[in-house]
Formats: sequence, C-alpha cells, structure tokens
Amino acid sequence: MRPQLRTEQVTPTYEERDLVLILDRSVSMRARDVRPSRFLRAVDEIENFLRQKPASLDRVALVGFSGTSVVLSYPTADPGSLKFYLDWVREDPGLLYGTNMSAALESALSMAWGGRKA
Repeated sequence: MRPQLRTEQVTPTYEERDLVLILDRSVSMRARDVRPSRFLRAVDEIENFLRQKPASLDRVALVGFSGTSVVLSYPTADPGSLKFYLDWVREDPGLLYGTNMSAALESALSMAWGGRKA
C-alpha cells in the first residue's frame, strides 16, 4: 500500500485573449530625445506589433490618455481598424496636457473585465 500520487498536466483554455494598449498622448510625448519623437515612435511600435500580432491573441484595444483617458478602440480582432485610430492620433495637432495614467489604467481594466470591477 504505497502512497501514490497521480499527476496530470492540464493546459488551461481561455475564451478570449485580449490585449489593451495604452498610449500616452500628453505634450511630453512630443519630446525629440527619441526620433522622430516619443509619441511617433510609440505609434510606430504599436503598428509594428499589430503587423506581427501573435495568432494566440484574439483582440486588441487602444486607450489614449493625457489629463483624461479616452477609449480609442474597443477590443477588436481587426488590426486594420486600430490603424485608423493610430493614423488619427498621429495627425491630431492638439496639445494635450497632463498625464493621468490612473484614468487610462481604469479604462483598460474596465474593458478587460467587461465592465465589472476588478
């Protein structure tokens, strides 16, 4: 009667794998210590990521923030629709002041939890 332990490897399955990207749109992102600017480099990097999006990732959302946050794109499986919003923010000439990262994180969490509180 030796004690025995049965082990079984179980791979969890998930209904959806979503990613919420948060983009700082504040005036400090216009600094040119990174070429062409911090903001434009961030937008370029997001676009590069979307072009090479892993197949395991179902949907991507985009939140922009400065003094307040705004959901630019709710979770979507179409990376092309996010490109529309990235082009829009790239061309936006407005100066946005403040850096309320907390509001951006709350918006992202709200989307990730489907409106439920974490």
